[in-house]
Amino acid sequence: MAKIKILLVQSALTQNNGTMQFLETAGYDVVWAGNGISAIAATKKHVIDLIVLDVALPDIEGGDLCRRFRAGSETNAIPIILLTARSSTPNSTFDAKDGPDDYVGKPYVETELVGRIFSVLKTKRLQNELDLKTRQLNEKICQADSPSVLDPDTGLFNQRQFEAMFSKEFKRAQRFKQQLSCMIIDLNGEKIGRKAGEELVKMIIGLIQKTIREVDTAAWWTGEKIIILLPNTMHRDAVQAAARILDTVVCQNFAWLDASQITLSIGVAGLPDKDIDTEVKLIEAANAACKRAREFQLLPKNPLAMKKRINK
Repeated sequence: MAKIKILLVQSALTQNNGTMQFLETAGYDVVWAGNGISAIAATKKHVIDLIVLDVALPDIEGGDLCRRFRAGSETNAIPIILLTARSSTPNSTFDAKDGPDDYVGKPYVETELVGRIFSVLKTKRLQNELDLKTRQLNEKICQADSPSVLDPDTGLFNQRQFEAMFSKEFKRAQRFKQQLSCMIIDLNGEKIGRKAGEELVKMIIGLIQKTIREVDTAAWWTGEKIIILLPNTMHRDAVQAAARILDTVVCQNFAWLDASQITLSIGVAGLPDKDIDTEVKLIEAANAACKRAREFQLLPKNPLAMKKRINK
């Protein structure tokens, strides 16, 4: 997984060296810029997750540079922490929309700075999730009056609608270097009859919908599979989500079935991945993982076997 990249804009070399080393030790990838012009260039060269910006710069005052970042279409969403003298009151110099996300007074202790960075990044992540939920809710409201987007037998989104939603999320993930995971679930009940099989599928779908997040999108896929898109989700978290689905299913009572062999296979793939650069490749990777998972047999009374059904 790629490290969080921080742009440290600070001209004082001795202070900068110590701060860079501390932030790198804390697990961040740090890009240093000694002045405002270099900082602007760095945002064009790198995908920056957060900016630590000193007010005292040799060419551009830090507050003015903050306003420039807020006004830029490519930088306005990057969180900014402003380093300023403790005796100053910088809040009054900014409007509500052009100010930093937080302040750290100088001289500062590195642990305080790292604490503020963690807090700002957490707030940004929660805001991204809220924005995503709002966007998806609006899309679903617009689609609610159009039955053509749903599969008539399962009530899930159909393949065509999923592909349209998936295309948008894939392009967004690539543009902003965000995580995106895809999960394919294959349910196979042997010798249980058509009616029992339909009831089983509906039951499994209901359990899955209760287990996944509101921001996740489930659809009915080719070959009678369920495909799930998980935005802003790294691969290991998607694997954990798959494990939760299996745990939920295995706790259900399937005594009404006469089947002795019911298998549930889950394949997971996700971005970033150097081998996946198209939407098709992401789905193919998840489908291939699902196929590899089929070699294990799933019985409702064997929870350990169920967990083996995840492949990645």
